[in-house]
Amino acid sequence: MKRLLSLIPFRILFPVLFFSFTFVSVGVMIQTQVESVTSNLIQDRKSLVAQNMSLTRSYLEERQAAREPVEEGFLRLLNADPQIRLLVVLDNENQVMHSPSPGLQGKSLEETLEGPALNKAERAFVRLFMANQNTKADGPILEYSESTEDIIALYPFRMDGNHQDRQGVIVQLYSLENLIERRRAAVTGNILTTNLLIAGVLAALALGYYLFLMRRLQNLLDTTTAFGQGNLDSRASVEGKDEIAHLSTTFNMMADRIRSLAYRDAVTGIPNRLAFETSANRILRFSKTRAALLYLDLDGFKDINDSLGHSTGDTMLDEVANRLESVVRNHAGDESLLARIGGDEFAILVPGRNDRRNIEKLCESLLQEVSRDYLVLGNVLHVTASIGLALYPDDGNNFEELLKNADAAMYSGKRSGKNTYIFFDQEIQQRNFRRVQLSSALRRALDREELRIHFQPIVDLKNGLITHGEALLRWTSPEFGVVTPSEFIPILEESGYIRDVGQWVLRQSCLTAARWRASGYPNTGVSVNVAVQQLSQKDFARQVEQVLVETGLDPSGLILEITESELMRRPATTLRILETLDAMGVELAVDDFGTGYSSLNYLKYFPVHYLKLDGTFIKSLDTDDDNASISRAVVELAHALKLRMIAEGVESRTIAEFLRQESCDMVQGFFTGAAMPEEDFLRALSNQGPLFTDAAV
Repeated sequence: MKRLLSLIPFRILFPVLFFSFTFVSVGVMIQTQVESVTSNLIQDRKSLVAQNMSLTRSYLEERQAAREPVEEGFLRLLNADPQIRLLVVLDNENQVMHSPSPGLQGKSLEETLEGPALNKAERAFVRLFMANQNTKADGPILEYSESTEDIIALYPFRMDGNHQDRQGVIVQLYSLENLIERRRAAVTGNILTTNLLIAGVLAALALGYYLFLMRRLQNLLDTTTAFGQGNLDSRASVEGKDEIAHLSTTFNMMADRIRSLAYRDAVTGIPNRLAFETSANRILRFSKTRAALLYLDLDGFKDINDSLGHSTGDTMLDEVANRLESVVRNHAGDESLLARIGGDEFAILVPGRNDRRNIEKLCESLLQEVSRDYLVLGNVLHVTASIGLALYPDDGNNFEELLKNADAAMYSGKRSGKNTYIFFDQEIQQRNFRRVQLSSALRRALDREELRIHFQPIVDLKNGLITHGEALLRWTSPEFGVVTPSEFIPILEESGYIRDVGQWVLRQSCLTAARWRASGYPNTGVSVNVAVQQLSQKDFARQVEQVLVETGLDPSGLILEITESELMRRPATTLRILETLDAMGVELAVDDFGTGYSSLNYLKYFPVHYLKLDGTFIKSLDTDDDNASISRAVVELAHALKLRMIAEGVESRTIAEFLRQESCDMVQGFFTGAAMPEEDFLRALSNQGPLFTDAAV
């Protein structure tokens, strides 16, 4: 039996038995049960609709006979069922006499069908049914539509007991779509539960087979685990003709290949990164000697690889490795290490060298040898190299640090012109540590009052009046001087300090706007950018409200600017926060519109008041037809959504005039004023006026 089982492929036996039975049984059972449940549901609901219609008819006829008005709550009680899509009482001229839906009384049936409650398919179904039915029938007429999953019912009633020919009709459309969907889901869930029991039986039958296979798999697992832990001499020994035995044979073949490639680069035959790192760590850790690590990257190799193909590229890399190996052996001796550690990257460790001039000679020889022409598959090719050097222990106490610094020096050499070598030095180190230093300095910036808020005017194109000032953060550091926002804002965001700084900016900006209004500019407000870290705080809306109360600024004087990507990061939470802010009276603007989420759907749901078109579309719209078309389309979109449009980065009168002609609402940029301190902003307020001679005052 064991021999027989070992001849049957497990990947065929178990999946075929298990999945075939499961899928077929589940499919048949679900289909049968769904059809039965759906049929019963339709019949049940038809009876319910008929009963309701009969009740409604009796009530209407009794009221008509007694000449008493129909009670308003009766039809609404019938209409309480959420599945009823339409319920109207029509007179003999097909005019609505009664309906629980407001505004339908006195309208024709056709007008009623055009309401928002019905979709196109349901309207067509009702029209077709009404056109084909005899309204003189004595009992209710019911019909079910499979396409819309609706039941329509028509029941004539006597409008006047003295005139038998005056008959009205009661029309009801009852939707089964949600009910059918829930029943189907329930049936499917029940069947799946039942099928799990069946699968359990199958699993029990497969358990014996599984235990037999696991003994064989365990042998293979033990071997692969030992191999993965570094015992490269491990070999699997599983006999048989099934897949496990085949896998054992394949593993042994793979292990043989891995043993041959574990420490060798497949293209060049020289040591790879793993071998280089292992040997370098051993030398640096246990040898009390100085060393130099060279990180060499080929210049222009990617172009050769892309244009002539990988075969040519691999052949060239092999030739480069041969040349490097020759130079290293001749100038650095056999104790040096050479390895290929990346696509076109090589590393060389030269132990025992502390003479800078000798290392420079080695680099010059390497650059000269690499730059000689290559004859590869009939092509004469040329590349150069950039080399970065790091010295042990001066530039690093371990291999990883040494390699990182040599890599940084190499890229510095590439930026300075390529085909050169550069030692890792303090300048490179300063660039690497500048961000760390700036991060530390930013912690003290608020306490030292190094951060300043400047305000850039946002100007109404129609009359030239300054409606808001956008708060922009500026930093002059005693250690670093003027630091650009593009350099320190990302550090604030990455470090998490943006929350505290953002709160400070919000408070100071609101205080400033309150002073403007108290100084005679009651219509001038402030616009403040909000970072994603601020928006992610659940109590952000409460923080804004508290700032407004404490500063005395009316909520209408504050715009909060949020980028598209920030809006969509956590849309549900963000929506709740923005709705709270909107209810407070704070206005919201989508900043850098057109560069973020690239979806317009969110504009329908978020309570946005302004769109700020990014300056990349604005700066060249007078010379770039595409940017002009985009700007024109965005302005039209904003107005169609009842939003106001602000154009950023407006630097010339020509661009401002174009935007005015396209009905853009507001602009900001160097044309109307750069970001400025508060006192300069006040002077700008005192000098505000029309931007164009024909503008409204």
